[in-house]
Amino acid sequence: MNIIQKLTIRSLIMNKSRTIMTIAAIMLAAALITAVAGIGTSAYQSLIYANVNNYGDYDVSFSGEFSQDTVEKIKLNRDVAGVYYNIPVGTAKVETNSKYRPYTIVKAMSPKALGECCDILPHL
Repeated sequence: MNIIQKLTIRSLIMNKSRTIMTIAAIMLAAALITAVAGIGTSAYQSLIYANVNNYGDYDVSFSGEFSQDTVEKIKLNRDVAGVYYNIPVGTAKVETNSKYRPYTIVKAMSPKALGECCDILPHL
């Protein structure tokens, strides 16, 4: 053994409590970094699931008025896996304790939109 290794071993043996505390600190720091990374990843995935549940799992969204013929043409496109649509109907008064938001938005949705896009009902 060279002199540096002998000095290192002697220092570790003489200062056992400091060595144990250093090892424990390194282990706790690694665990903390792993826990924070896991919480961040979980929060990000939760936001993605909430967004898909609220707004649907789609890649493209069109707004405006479309005729049934236009919807059928979009359905026949080979690159389109599914077509879901929702049409705003209006608002409805709901029982709530909030004086600022006594109304909710009512939308008409295609049957597949409820079952496949938004996990509100079992798949139709």
